[in-house]
Amino acid sequence: MYFAVAIQLSIICIIQSAAQRETQDCSGCCTPTARIPGIPGINFVTTAPGPKGERGEKGEQATTTISQPKSAFSVGYNVDPGRLPISPMKYPFIITNFGNHYNNETGKFVCRHPGIYVFQFTSGSFSGNNNNILTSILKNGQRILSSRQTGSGLNSASNMVVLDLVANDEVWTEPLNTNYNNYNSNAYIFCSFSGFLLYASA
Repeated sequence: MYFAVAIQLSIICIIQSAAQRETQDCSGCCTPTARIPGIPGINFVTTAPGPKGERGEKGEQATTTISQPKSAFSVGYNVDPGRLPISPMKYPFIITNFGNHYNNETGKFVCRHPGIYVFQFTSGSFSGNNNNILTSILKNGQRILSSRQTGSGLNSASNMVVLDLVANDEVWTEPLNTNYNNYNSNAYIFCSFSGFLLYASA
């Protein structure tokens, strides 16, 4: 019996000894690994706002003045022209001649500002034999368009054109032929010629 009790005590010691070793071995692996310290944070210090800066000087408003070229004229016969030669009609009465680009000695408008122009004319006639009129607008000698009036009584014919002109181009009105040039006008100006610059070339 003594021998049996000794064996049991031996077994118990062996078990306790094994358990103690497992506890010692686990204590090393279960301990958390030491971490590398992080970078210290920056401590911000809150201060009062700085003084308000001085207000800048107010700049002058930019102004751009674009000078637009101007050209315009209106002329007419304030006397009866009657029959006229086949040549530029020389309107003696100047209503408007802004820029002096119409020459009443030659009857021609001379372009000084290239651009788009509008031209218009009206021709009057009166009853009687051969009172027909046929008038044309010419550019540098080339006929552009015409108007024709026939019949008795006080009549008139007119037309208008838009032309693209360059410097020194010439524009005028002229009877088409000798059979259709019996003009009539007076202080009421039934015969007139006008033109103006619509817009200058870029």
